[in-house]
Amino acid sequence: MSKLKESVGNAAEQWLLELKETNFDELSKHESSRSKNIENSIITVWCDTIDANSVRIVVQIYERNFLGIGRMSAKGFIKSSDQKVRELTNEELYDFL
Repeated sequence: MSKLKESVGNAAEQWLLELKETNFDELSKHESSRSKNIENSIITVWCDTIDANSVRIVVQIYERNFLGIGRMSAKGFIKSSDQKVRELTNEELYDFL
């Protein structure tokens, strides 16, 4: 793995961990999306309120390559109002890939 990909991946993992540690009330007020640019990549956090008791958080990485072609990857979780975290399955992440 190149140093750039490693640093982008580390930044995304760190952001994901910070969000997992954030309490439900704060996450439920989170803006629907925000992004960071790191070199040739964009890291975006998506926040969706599923219902009154759960929020879906996805951290998505878009890596730009040659000729405008890029690669997407994503990880995420659902946090409930009782502070329980459930990792999203691959099927649940398809919309972000």
